[in-house]
Amino acid sequence: MNYTILGTGSYLPERVVTNADMEKLVDTSDEWIRTRTGIKTRHYSTGETGWYMALQACQRALEAAQMSPKDIDAIFVSSATPDYMVPSTSCILQGELGAENAFAIDINVACAGYIYVMDMAARYLASPNINHVLVVSTEQLTARTNFNDRNTCVLFGDAASATVVGKEGSGEILTSILGADGTGGHLLVSKNFDPENPFLEADWQERWPDRFEGHIQKLYMNGAEVYRFAVRKMSGMIKDMVAEVGLTIEDIDYMIPHQANTRILEAAAKRLKFPMEKMYTGIEKMGNTSSAGLGVGIDECVRTGTIKSGDLVAMSGFGGGLTYGALLLRI
Repeated sequence: MNYTILGTGSYLPERVVTNADMEKLVDTSDEWIRTRTGIKTRHYSTGETGWYMALQACQRALEAAQMSPKDIDAIFVSSATPDYMVPSTSCILQGELGAENAFAIDINVACAGYIYVMDMAARYLASPNINHVLVVSTEQLTARTNFNDRNTCVLFGDAASATVVGKEGSGEILTSILGADGTGGHLLVSKNFDPENPFLEADWQERWPDRFEGHIQKLYMNGAEVYRFAVRKMSGMIKDMVAEVGLTIEDIDYMIPHQANTRILEAAAKRLKFPMEKMYTGIEKMGNTSSAGLGVGIDECVRTGTIKSGDLVAMSGFGGGLTYGALLLRI
């Protein structure tokens, strides 16, 4: 189906945190971080909320698309770190933008979120009365980072991205894959607050034990297991998609994967026999920004001319849940 990227935007907070800065917080080193993750710097919010970062990205995407907020029929937001339980981030954006004709939906599938909302947009655009969708990912991971955990606190950054997609133009989604493996939920966890209502029974925690006992509101990740899951799923999804549409890995012009770890990207590229110079790698400068990283990558690649009309682009994401997803699209 026709599915064209009409405009892109992104937002990274101005505060840049280097590996040297991280050395002052935990027992780590620039060499340790770079060799294990590929990260040199990351951007931290110094007060910007998730919705505010998203608003900046949305305004830039609409400007690039030369469209009014009133042209948007739907706003889909992915975020694992929303500012509010209610209202949703998408409703806040709808109001702030003045997108009075748009309905609004939030989802949380962690780092695979951008893939999910892009896929949702394609399915809604198949409806005759939906013509333009604003796809948004915004993550303030530092609000959930455990700065006492040397293995994870060096990984995360804050960012937002926005993509305007529509029916007009020559672009199309050739195929997509969405999936989940809830048996791996314990591998990446950030717990919500415990209930405090006055009618709780004394033995409620014994009767309904914590699904992931011992975890707190801060992010926990079993890096080794998530690494294995990510490499396997990323390479497998790309292979399955090109086979489904009768193409080969060599037909892919560019690949934009979730920016989790440089070693994951290198391992997946090796499995696919795909050249690293044709794969987006922005993790060095922004760290792991969960679902926002894919949209930041699309924005950067579009604005620099790295990808252009007619290119075949493969995108993939994987994250807590566990969730995974991939798209194959003609720009």
